Amino acid sequence: QQQQRQQQQQQQQGQHAAEADASERRQINLSTAIQILSKRGYANRSEEDEMQMYFRIFDGGNKGYIDLKDLKRVQKEVKEAEKEMDVNGSGMDVGAVGDATLEAMIEQFDHDRDGVIDYEEFKNVLEPVLLSSSDSL
Repeated sequence: QQQQRQQQQQQQQGQHAAEADASERRQINLSTAIQILSKRGYANRSEEDEMQMYFRIFDGGNKGYIDLKDLKRVQKEVKEAEKEMDVNGSGMDVGAVGDATLEAMIEQFDHDRDGVIDYEEFKNVLEPVLLSSSDSL
């Protein structure tokens, strides 16, 4: 029994070491990514450049607008990334926002009522968020 306990303790220690190593690799990768992005000028982007970049992320196919299909795609990509990175720490799937909610989002921000969010409408949504985040830095 004592030998079994020692083996279990060694296995646990090995698991903890592996988890710490994986965590350290993620931190190294993140800091490396930040350095690369800074060298490429991402740290010095203007607010307008930042908004255009975010719009391009949502605007699948570079159509000039964001529709329901785009919101569903981005939601899926974010969920997959969260799952891969275990963002919420539990490995649990937190669920998706339904189509009705995504359609309501489009309706809320679609000021010209064409059924999609164009760049100007997107800017109206994002600008206050970017301003508040830059104020808190």
